Amino acid sequence: MGLMATEGGSGGDFTPAPEGTHIGRCVKVIDLGTQPGSQMYPDPKHKVMVAWELPSELHEYNGEQLPFLVTTRYTMSLHEKASLRKVLESWRGRAFTADELAGFDLKNVAGKACMLSVIHTEDGKYANVSAVTSMVKGLEVPPAVNPVVYYEIEDGDSEAFRAFSPRLQETIRSAPEWTGPDDPMPAYDGDDPGPGGFDDSAIPFMPLDARF
Repeated sequence: MGLMATEGGSGGDFTPAPEGTHIGRCVKVIDLGTQPGSQMYPDPKHKVMVAWELPSELHEYNGEQLPFLVTTRYTMSLHEKASLRKVLESWRGRAFTADELAGFDLKNVAGKACMLSVIHTEDGKYANVSAVTSMVKGLEVPPAVNPVVYYEIEDGDSEAFRAFSPRLQETIRSAPEWTGPDDPMPAYDGDDPGPGGFDDSAIPFMPLDARF
């Protein structure tokens, strides 16, 4: 099956990614499975988390200079009103064809560069992705710093899964599609999926080999 949503921290000394328009590279496409709805949109929906690194915007983390990471959760839908469809079409710089709307494999975006617009919440604690557009021609894109991760929930308790943060593992394990062990596994203290997400119409997002 083919298919790595708002970056957040838990307060304290967490520093959100800087506002503005940046070069971004998709380094994570993570299938979250079916997740509970919100108060406004109560129906459960299949979610995916997409993460981008900002290779030109560095911060110190555990003594290393690393790029900021921003993430957003999307409903797996190519409905005309779905946020994921709007982002993908803006990123590609063209609309989907009728054949592509039958299903677009999200693996196509893993490792791809883009221009990423970031804004802060009113309290300044979190950095949100406000727009994803195609790369400016002629602009040099730095190589990826973080490993590019693509994970489908059918992969279960894979090496990639065990590298996720405990909170992200718990989110994936709660989905009805999860087939791995229910007991928590040792995990690295990695990035956190953060709060929030978009709620879109639940049109199925079917796999299809397609050119990004």
